Amino acid sequence: LPLLRHLAGNMAQVDTLWKTLIDSHPVPKRAVIVEVGVAGGQEAMAAAESGMRILAVEPNPTFIQSPILVAKSRQLPNLELIHAAAGPKSGTVNFKFGGTGGHLAVGGGAGTNAGPMKTLDCIFEARGVSHIYMIKVRQNRRALQVRFLSLMHLPLNYTD
Repeated sequence: LPLLRHLAGNMAQVDTLWKTLIDSHPVPKRAVIVEVGVAGGQEAMAAAESGMRILAVEPNPTFIQSPILVAKSRQLPNLELIHAAAGPKSGTVNFKFGGTGGHLAVGGGAGTNAGPMKTLDCIFEARGVSHIYMIKVRQNRRALQVRFLSLMHLPLNYTD
């Protein structure tokens, strides 16, 4: 994120940086954005409204099934909601949800929920995605909980 802030003119606000990156794409309808940890979905919905294809990946069922996000995905077919955690392998993973999101619960235990986990490779293959404009990974106070990014040797679509 510090590098992206530097490239975007040293902007301190992630919201401003996100909007700058979305607005700067020359052909939004050709862009694919993956947002891992979509939470409330404000950024994903805004990018989808610009015409970009959004793969919104979220393990917390409360977030991914929120009425506002579901209604927007019905209105915008380019906003795809994926109920899963992004991880190093496809299968299941234990999460502890609460507060503003959740975190991996290694070993499970009381208060945890098992949920689906998919690799980004699997998500991309299932949807015929071959070019990515941007991958945004939301992290919480406990540090980055998502461990993956073995991107199938996909050509990344950078703007010049």
